[in-house]
Amino acid sequence: MAESYAPAAKVRPKAGFDDRLPLGAARGERLSLRARLRWAGFLFVLPALLHLLIFKFYPMIEAARLSFFRYDLLTPPVFNGLQNYKAVWENPLFHQSFWVSAKYMFGVSLPEWFLALGLALLLNRQMPGQSLIRLAYFLPIAMSQIVVAMVWKFMYNPLGLVNTLLGFVGVGRINWLSTEETALPALIAIGVWRGIPLFGVIYLAGLQSIPKEYYEAATIDGAGPWQRFVHVTIPLLLPTILFVMVM
Repeated sequence: MAESYAPAAKVRPKAGFDDRLPLGAARGERLSLRARLRWAGFLFVLPALLHLLIFKFYPMIEAARLSFFRYDLLTPPVFNGLQNYKAVWENPLFHQSFWVSAKYMFGVSLPEWFLALGLALLLNRQMPGQSLIRLAYFLPIAMSQIVVAMVWKFMYNPLGLVNTLLGFVGVGRINWLSTEETALPALIAIGVWRGIPLFGVIYLAGLQSIPKEYYEAATIDGAGPWQRFVHVTIPLLLPTILFVMVM
């Protein structure tokens, strides 16, 4: 009796099976893609990095090197050690300039940090006319420094806007930029007005990156606005605050 054999069933490969890459090739492809993305990111950062190296760090290093030399642009530099620093330290104008610079630095930085945070908290809420408020808030960033200087020079003029407003409350005309007592506060006010929008943008980006679920959970637990600010906003915004302080 002849034996009959059933034909073997053909196993059809899954769709796309033959097109799959071997494990090693797939891993190499992923590594290659990761390397390309890394180089692409580096190329995007490269122009800003070159700008910092050429126009900021190199002049700083070169100025520090030349501070140990006697140099008058006409003769070759001559090394003289710490004599330049000694001459500066013995000059009374150095101490006066140092204290004026310190007053300006703290007078501008401290209000910028706190006022920018307060305005960023305000802009982070939904309110009528929010787009117009943000436009007015960010306007100083878009203005060139020449325009800013001209506007504030007009405002600080003895017949300008500042003295006109003060005249309504009985204050006489003040020559803001020519008086020793008022020149520094006037410049501090300009610096604060100019710097608040920049720090406000950074604060606002940090605030918008905080998940709203944290605030919802804190509200369910009975936390009020101040408690949510202290226990949720400040801890999660701390890296941004430190970044602003370093700037």
